[in-house]
Amino acid sequence: MPIQLTDAALIANNEVVGIVPNSLKYTEGYGEQEVRTISVGGGKVESLYSNNVETSLSQLNFELPTIVDNVALARGWKENQNRNVFQIAGTTPDGKRITRTFTQAAVVNDYDVEIGSDTSIAIEVKANASI
Repeated sequence: MPIQLTDAALIANNEVVGIVPNSLKYTEGYGEQEVRTISVGGGKVESLYSNNVETSLSQLNFELPTIVDNVALARGWKENQNRNVFQIAGTTPDGKRITRTFTQAAVVNDYDVEIGSDTSIAIEVKANASI
């Protein structure tokens, strides 16, 4: 029976980052595909498949608890432009592993620093397709 992956580690620029549980998600970076029809005569059509390379970037989203150190981390990533490297590494109790690396990663949102007892900082990253 498979076991759900629930607690992967997030590493940013070789530093493990503590995140809000259940907030980590990513896209592989394949982008979106288009399928159109083309007429081949006689009332017949065929499909035409293409990759929309404009969307061929990975996205990485997560939330940080609002503590002073995390405010500094987020600011540093933002100031570092697209020179960040993010990694995800996780292992399930039955020994199955997943790793993804995101290079030329940039924090693209103008994130809110929420201040309060149960608040977080939502981070959105775009990067090269994951490897």
